[in-house]
Amino acid sequence: MLIKRVALFLLLVPLCICTLVPVSHAQQASVDTTRTTLETPIRLSVTLPESNGEVDISAIQDFKVLSQGSSSSVRIINGRVTSERIKTYTLLPLREGRLTIPALRITIDGETGYTEPIVVQVTKSAASAGDAGNIQVTAAIVEKTPYLGQQIIYTFRLLYGVQITNTNYKAPSFDSFSAVQIGEQQATQPVIDGRRFQEISISYLLVPLKTGAITIEPAELQCDLVSSRRGNGSQFDSFFNDSFFGGAQLTARVFRTDPVTVNVQALPPWTGNDPFSGLVGRFEIKTELESHQATAGESVTLSVTLQGDGNLQDAEMPEFKIPDTFKQYADQPENNVRLEADGYTGTKIFRTALVPINEGDYTLTTAPMVYFDPTLKTYRSLTPPPLSITVMASAEPVETPTVFSPLNATGALPDLQKKRVDFTGRDILSIKTGLDTLSSRETVPVPWFLCILLTPGLLFLAFSFALRALEKDERPTAEMTRKSKMALKEAVQTAGADSLDLLSHLYRALLYAVFARAGILGEALTSGEAETLLKQNGVKSETAAAASVLFTRIESARFGKNPLSRQEQKSLTTETRKMVKGLVP
Repeated sequence: MLIKRVALFLLLVPLCICTLVPVSHAQQASVDTTRTTLETPIRLSVTLPESNGEVDISAIQDFKVLSQGSSSSVRIINGRVTSERIKTYTLLPLREGRLTIPALRITIDGETGYTEPIVVQVTKSAASAGDAGNIQVTAAIVEKTPYLGQQIIYTFRLLYGVQITNTNYKAPSFDSFSAVQIGEQQATQPVIDGRRFQEISISYLLVPLKTGAITIEPAELQCDLVSSRRGNGSQFDSFFNDSFFGGAQLTARVFRTDPVTVNVQALPPWTGNDPFSGLVGRFEIKTELESHQATAGESVTLSVTLQGDGNLQDAEMPEFKIPDTFKQYADQPENNVRLEADGYTGTKIFRTALVPINEGDYTLTTAPMVYFDPTLKTYRSLTPPPLSITVMASAEPVETPTVFSPLNATGALPDLQKKRVDFTGRDILSIKTGLDTLSSRETVPVPWFLCILLTPGLLFLAFSFALRALEKDERPTAEMTRKSKMALKEAVQTAGADSLDLLSHLYRALLYAVFARAGILGEALTSGEAETLLKQNGVKSETAAAASVLFTRIESARFGKNPLSRQEQKSLTTETRKMVKGLVP
């Protein structure tokens, strides 16, 4: 009786274990080899029943895991059909030594089980693969002790003398650096020891963002090594080993560069009186005036050109010491900086429109621009020579500087960006077959047919005209016309209250009317320029001269000491209204 109880117990224990852990451990996870190198990945296969099975690979830490999809198979044993699904992964060793693929959690129909751990021995050498010395990857930085903000070049090189395919390159993340790739990859064919190799290099411009030791992680290259399958030595082997017949054998390889450590130095303290510009590199500066003689009220362009190698994009307009008798209007800087093999280089040009108000001789000086030269490891100061300008008196009163700029030489509108409209649809008609589904119909009279044919086009044209009539016209002419009419309306509303406000509104009404006639945008104009613009745009000389005189009268009244009487305000408003009506298209 005791023997029967023991036998029953031994029979029930495995059954209970199988019930508690429904996923079988045996042969559920396997690898193609348990000995590999850092350059050679291994293949992990996990077998699941053909059901909603899931594998959790998050526990794998010593390998980089790449999913290769899954496949299904069907087996018939003793008349019983079973199906299974095999999920495949490529594992890339992250270090050498005795690595472990831990037990993987598998979930099937809501129940959980685990695979058996697998130990893999990883060595550094790849001599057994036959490609040692034939494929090399390196990473190099010329300057390993740069200063904060200094440009350095990181270059990845692949050198190979065998056939490879399916290459997949992964660049480092470049943490703590501002990184940008320099151009496209470069390919050369160097000859080493009488043997021709292929070399591919990829360079990056790095700018360190913090000080201290920064380690750049290894770059990684995955590829397949192409080799011919070994045959039996028959005359057909060389024919069928051609890649067209699939005779080539592919062996997966993974190559990594060594990590590169960069020690970033802080910039030495600056003790000078002038402020540090923040520029790091080598630079030159040049200043020039468009003309050293000008008339009060006329615009003269001051140009400052900064040239060199370094962070030119961060450069700001140098500080100029300009007398208060000049109005200043800075333009957008012209950035001609390009990325070359050694980093950013080029020029950055700053332009400022100077409008003198009073006559006299003036000197324009530039404050020193301080930058850090990493080659000389010191700060340098750039001070261009002073510029002199002689301002002559103007025959007309000068109050508002002349600053206007058309959209372009012809006053054309910039290109409009059209939005693409996608039409989608579906067929809601069922397909009918058989001759009995066909039926004859009466012919449509020709007039009705033409009417039906032309109706969509007419509706489209009507809709287009309606949209065009309703949409806001943003052309310069329309914009300036709108502003002119608005200023004229405000002038009528302020008539009799404040002559200064009235004159300001009349000036803007006439100003915008001239710009509307010329088809350009602007905010200020002299009487002489107004006459020239009007003549250039088809206005009679008499009308252009009258507009110029009206400009002068309004400006004289604005800056005169005596206010206008009501009769003078009314007369000037009437003349301005007639002139605007004649100029606005």
